[in-house]
Amino acid sequence: MKLVIGGSGRLGKALCAALGPHNTLAPARAVYENWWQPGMDATIEAFLTRAPQPIDCIFIAAGIIDSRASAADHERVNFRLPEQILRAAARCHIRVVTLGTMMELISCGEPPSAYAASKRALARQVQTLRQDALHIRINTVYGTVPPAPYMFAGLMLKALVTHSPFLMSPGNQMREYHHIDDEVQAIIALAASAQAGVINLNHGAPITMAALAHRTFEALDALDLLRIGALPAPTNERFDLEYVRPFLLNGLNFRDALTAMPSYMRECVSAS
Repeated sequence: MKLVIGGSGRLGKALCAALGPHNTLAPARAVYENWWQPGMDATIEAFLTRAPQPIDCIFIAAGIIDSRASAADHERVNFRLPEQILRAAARCHIRVVTLGTMMELISCGEPPSAYAASKRALARQVQTLRQDALHIRINTVYGTVPPAPYMFAGLMLKALVTHSPFLMSPGNQMREYHHIDDEVQAIIALAASAQAGVINLNHGAPITMAALAHRTFEALDALDLLRIGALPAPTNERFDLEYVRPFLLNGLNFRDALTAMPSYMRECVSAS
């Protein structure tokens, strides 16, 4: 039995669907929302040991990615909650998969964003505990449902729907955009391996954000809205990061974002 914490979120729902209802336990948020608090060890262990079927792996998909959330919220949900579960799972000898972000490596601001800081702390915790746990740094996902309005794709969608100029930086930042169905299959493959510690979930073919925006607006006949270079380049990001595909993912296929993103955005515009 796989336990998915955060099963009501975008990634959590996709994980549950891919794992299958007969192999997945996804409790309501009310069950685990206080597990981040000190002194919840017995409560968490009781839940893990009294599940209808033995739990062999926990996926922690709960998290906050919105930069507008407070630092306290990022720490509570992105670090304290999985930290408590990791400790309880170690005592119950259950494998844990936590989900981080490539922004842990991309962000070089001082101080780092609350989001990057909370995920970096979680990665360190997984490495420190030296248990059967894997911290997977994922890339930006798209597909299935409309993008969050504060994400790059969400901002593109707003411009396309409202026929407003889309102002962006020179867009030299390298990124990998992964379709959520591809990402979930990769997460499941990594979880099923013997890998522990920290791993980057890359397919190894990054693109610039400028290329992604240009191809998307071009495909939707809206190039006149695109303003590449209207905003300054970010100063708190690394531009030299290498994206290397782990050998464990060599057998998996990832959709080409330069083709799939425009198609996805067209569907989102039609549904708006």
